[in-house]
Amino acid sequence: MFTMRQRLRIKDISALSMSDVLGLDGKIRSCYMSQDGLVFHLDDLLRSELHRYLLKRFNVSGSSLRPLLRAHLMLPLFPTQKRDRFSNNTLAQHFCSLDKSIKLRFESKTDIQSSSWLQRIAKPLAASLSAAG
Repeated sequence: MFTMRQRLRIKDISALSMSDVLGLDGKIRSCYMSQDGLVFHLDDLLRSELHRYLLKRFNVSGSSLRPLLRAHLMLPLFPTQKRDRFSNNTLAQHFCSLDKSIKLRFESKTDIQSSSWLQRIAKPLAASLSAAG
């Protein structure tokens, strides 16, 4: 959602901390400013998903995010098991993997085969090469 709907770059997503999206009033902010000064407006759908994510991640009872203000606001928004946050390369690989799995999920096998230009020319190319050699 960050990359597709809000046009955030991978380097911005990997650098996000709790304080970047959570305001001092306990509500999800409506915009985010990257380290290089670009402003990204967060739409209602993304803000509601972030709200749901933070409630679940920190096991907050109720619907208020105010209890999170007592936590360290510099925590990474998306932590990893090995480090504090994703590196840009790891996040890019993760998005690539998700993109492939989504494509496979929503395209039938015949659509994938018919859309591949290599598969469409493979047999005629093989036949012409074997005839020439």
